[in-house]
Amino acid sequence: MPTGKIVDGSLSWGLKESFRRYVSTGGEVKTAGGAKKTTNGYTFPYAKADVDAKARKVEAAFGGSVRFLYKAHGIDMKFSDIEVKATGAKGTLVLDVTTPEGTANDVEFATLDLSKASYTAKNDVLVLDKVPATLTADGAEQFANPTTGSPYKEGDAIDPVTVALSFTDDAKLPDGTGTSGGTGTSGTTGGTGTTSGTGTTGGTGTTTGGTGSVGTGTIGGSVGGSGSLASTGSDLPIGALLGAAGLVVAAGAGTVYATRRRSLTDNEA
Repeated sequence: MPTGKIVDGSLSWGLKESFRRYVSTGGEVKTAGGAKKTTNGYTFPYAKADVDAKARKVEAAFGGSVRFLYKAHGIDMKFSDIEVKATGAKGTLVLDVTTPEGTANDVEFATLDLSKASYTAKNDVLVLDKVPATLTADGAEQFANPTTGSPYKEGDAIDPVTVALSFTDDAKLPDGTGTSGGTGTSGTTGGTGTTSGTGTTGGTGTTTGGTGSVGTGTIGGSVGGSGSLASTGSDLPIGALLGAAGLVVAAGAGTVYATRRRSLTDNEA
């Protein structure tokens, strides 16, 4: 392995494909600070890194941010200041999570499985490629709400992580396209669900008074389940509803003011 200072790098990660697809059905994703959207996720620019070849140890930090917004459902979550800490076969993904309620700094968000990762640099570039990642308890807690808790639990799989670090200025880094895992894209509903599913937003008594435009195949397919909001019979799973949602839902002839937040289903796509 080359020795010396790391001069450049990148992180490729998509957070969670089903969550991206869900937000894409009615919300938007904003990148900033040099982060960029790719086919299957996002790339984040290099900030700093230390590599110890003999100890098989990598600590790398990346700039930029990605913000998920779905105003109709009260979602506003920004992920930034991402760090990858890897030693041998194990590692941790650490980041900041910002919501309207404030910022949780240095959250140990996910556990990384580096048992199949190579710490050997090729062409002066070290690549930890598509490292499997699962939520920690603290990571899952970031999506919790006071009413139903978190839709995710410790050990739930999220998108894999790819870290690329170069030892020389002229070394070519991977472009990050297609390295964040999953078959969906950040700009489509993807998966098996469609916006013309067979279900309705309100079961037999729809919230729109019609046949419903979002069926069990849409958000349920995106997020990976068929859970519903008990008070309305809705098949719309929702995650990370932070603070008072202030969400108004039409239910039959009346109007329900949802002061609590709806949750995503536990069975992921």
